[in-house]
Amino acid sequence: MAQAQASAGYAFRLELRDHVLARHSRSGACTAPDDFDCQHSDLLYIYPSGNGLALQAIYFDMRATSFTMTFPRQAELWFSSPIPRNLGRNSG
Repeated sequence: MAQAQASAGYAFRLELRDHVLARHSRSGACTAPDDFDCQHSDLLYIYPSGNGLALQAIYFDMRATSFTMTFPRQAELWFSSPIPRNLGRNSG
C-alpha cells in the first residue's frame, strides 16, 4: 500500500449570474511513491430544476465518475466550507 501525504482544497462560488453554485476542487502539495496518483480534481454543480421546485446537483471527477442528485427546494444542504452569503436568494 502506498504511503502518501497530500493536501487539497475546494471553494464554492456562484456562477452564471448566480444561478449555479459551483464547487471546484484542487490538488495541493503531495509527497508519495511513484505509483500513487497525486492529482485529483472534481466538480460539483448545484442548480434549480426546470420547474424551480427542487435543486439538482451533478458531480464529475477526473476518473470519469459522475452522478446526479435531486433535493427538495426547502432542503437544508450542509457544506464543510464557506458558501456565498446570497445562496438561495432569487436572482430574478
